[in-house]
Amino acid sequence: MKILFLMKILGSLYLSYLTYHVYYSKPAKNKMIILGFKNGLLVQLSNVKVYLYFITGLSAYSLTGKFGIMPYRLLVMVIMGSLGTLSWTLFGKLIENVYKRHYKIFNNVIAIFLIVSIIDLWR
Repeated sequence: MKILFLMKILGSLYLSYLTYHVYYSKPAKNKMIILGFKNGLLVQLSNVKVYLYFITGLSAYSLTGKFGIMPYRLLVMVIMGSLGTLSWTLFGKLIENVYKRHYKIFNNVIAIFLIVSIIDLWR
């Protein structure tokens, strides 16, 4: 019980920190430097979500036929993960200009959601 209480306090503090920074953030005025494929690959290889995606996918889904063989399963997961990342990137690029024009509304809504998350954490 004490550990759960401590985790709630730490989680609330972290969410409060995020709320503050989201609320006061503004879109960057300068263009970001594009670092290239190699740096992007290194970022993905150090991303914990990528490992969790593969562990979950390989253990939770069983495919029949050729796709049940491990190299094919890995190939299907790489293709699906790449398509998901690509669609996420394209969607972000599409809404970039809308965000830059109305960033304060977006930031306020996200900050409210974070505050609601803090309140919900203590219920």
